[in-house]
Amino acid sequence: MSQTQTAGITVQSWGAIDGEEIKMFTLRNKNNQEVDILNYGATIRAIRTPDKNGKVEDVVLGFDNIEGYLKSDNPYFGATVGRVANRIGNGKFILDGVEVNVSKNKAPNTLHGGFKGWNAKIWESEIRNNSLVMTLLSENGEEGFPGAAIATAIFKLHDDGTLSIVMKTCATKATPINLTNHSYFNLAGH
Repeated sequence: MSQTQTAGITVQSWGAIDGEEIKMFTLRNKNNQEVDILNYGATIRAIRTPDKNGKVEDVVLGFDNIEGYLKSDNPYFGATVGRVANRIGNGKFILDGVEVNVSKNKAPNTLHGGFKGWNAKIWESEIRNNSLVMTLLSENGEEGFPGAAIATAIFKLHDDGTLSIVMKTCATKATPINLTNHSYFNLAGH
């Protein structure tokens, strides 16, 4: 696996899906803390931080290989979930007086964006100003949602131990947007 380092962020090849490279970015700060983020689903795979005795532990749940994230029973570990996080009852909603029907991946409902929500997409990635900037284009009509949308998630690990995630979306039409990061924490390590 090739590895390059840029200003506190390393990039490593982490496999491929249908010929597209999966990359793992590792953000590091000066206090021996690290965060692994995949371009698949803009997913936080690991957060390693020292405990009160200085022992470094991974405190977020994630898989050791890309295959774990592809399984149908993956509970969205660490993913950026969208276009709409949570359930849309009966896979439909009213928007500007018009009923919109979206895919029903958890019949009779829609969960976390549908059959191939943003958690299951490969995001464009760029290292900028010691931050990881991930961008995704969602086409008009994808999973039944109106309007094209460009989503951006910016990840930055600060020296004080703060991990900031800034999420933004711009759409071409009125459309529901509700993004979240779906990390599961185990502060005892795993």
